Parts: sequence; structure tokens; C-alpha cells
Amino acid sequence: MEFPKQLKSLVLCPLKPELKSLLAGLTEAGVKISSPQAGLHIAEDLKTGLALCGHSKARFAANASRLLTQNSQFENLFCCGTSGSINEVAKPLDVVVGKVSVEHDFHSMFIKVGKLPHYESSTLELLKDLSFLENDSYQTHVAGIASGNEDIVTRDRALEIARNTQCIAVAWEGAGGAVAAEVNGVNYLEIRCISDVCDENVESEFMQNLPQGMKNCSKTLLKVLQQLQHQHQHQQVF
Repeated sequence: MEFPKQLKSLVLCPLKPELKSLLAGLTEAGVKISSPQAGLHIAEDLKTGLALCGHSKARFAANASRLLTQNSQFENLFCCGTSGSINEVAKPLDVVVGKVSVEHDFHSMFIKVGKLPHYESSTLELLKDLSFLENDSYQTHVAGIASGNEDIVTRDRALEIARNTQCIAVAWEGAGGAVAAEVNGVNYLEIRCISDVCDENVESEFMQNLPQGMKNCSKTLLKVLQQLQHQHQHQQVF
């Protein structure tokens, strides 16, 4: 899949419903999106391409790396999707901007790794001042997002992951995206909406909150993309 050469940012969603709602949110915000071929979406004014990337850390990493290799013009990679809250601070429909992605399911019995693999967001290092993320209609958290190939469906397991990782949300693919970005030398940021609170109601909460949650995610993504553009234009002037 080849994107236009003038694009600078690549936004990938793990699941089809996530991408559909993200695109709907951007469109509602006034962003013009074209789809020149199946599965490829372009926000020309934002110099951004959007696509589906697949579920699980390995699949997301492989597909993201393939797209970045085929499209060397990209400088920024984003993973946008849903997540579960593992901390009382994060509520459904809130958005978490990933300061770090931590692999919570990395269990080695023989090799001592010191601490769980973690990947700091290089995009946040570029942005520095994050006051532009403030929003009145939902709360935005800049915090860690735990990453692992496991559905978290009990509060006990959620709290265990929170203790082990110091994160406030949990999802699947974030660490995979971080590895793909690292290998291909691009900046990385994971942005997740809170769809559920990792309890016995997770399935119904997920389906109920996904559409609006991903639209909130799109608002935060839009702010980040606009800020990156602003900083790039400022650097060109000076």
C-alpha cells in the first residue's frame, strides 16, 4: 500500500470499528478525508495517512513496519484505538495519551530483564508543552499504557497490571507499534480512548462506548497533528 509522498504522519487502528469511528470523528471536526483506494485514507491538509493495521502486538508490528518500509516519507507513527481502565482515574470516554507503552505480558523465567520492556514516546518529547491537549467535554490523561495480548475482564487482574506497570490503561498493540517505529526510525505515539473498566461488563461497555470514545480520540489526535504541523512551520521560519 503506497501513500502520497507528501504525507508525514501515519495513523493506524487495530480494529475496523475503531478506524471507522476515528474517521467519522475527524470528518465531523471538519477534516477532509479522501479514500483513493480500499483501505487507504488520506487527510491531505494534515499530511496524514490512515489505515487498518490488525489485532495483537505481533500483527500490528509486522503490518506497521511493512507500511513504513514501503512509505519512507513518514516521520510519525500513531497507534489509535480503545483501551480498558486499570486505574480509578481513567473513566470511560476519557482519552489517554501514551507517555510510555509497557509490555505487561513479558514473563521470563530464565533471563532477568530488570523491568518490563517499555517504550517512551518520542513524539511527546518533540511536543514538550502539552497544554494544548486540555478539553472540556472529556478528560485527557498523559500517562502509561500497558500492552499485552490478553483481554482484561476482571478488576483483580486490572489492578495487578496497574501495580506491575504503573500504567492507567491497558490495550493490546501499543508495544508492537513502538517497536515498528523504533526499527524504522520514526517518532511514535499511542492514543487510546477508555472503552471499559475491565470488569464483568467489559463486552457490553466496549460496544457501547467505542463510537464516542474513538471520536474523542480523533479530537486529541487532531490536536497533536496540528501542533506537530505548527512546530514544523515554526522551525522552517527560523
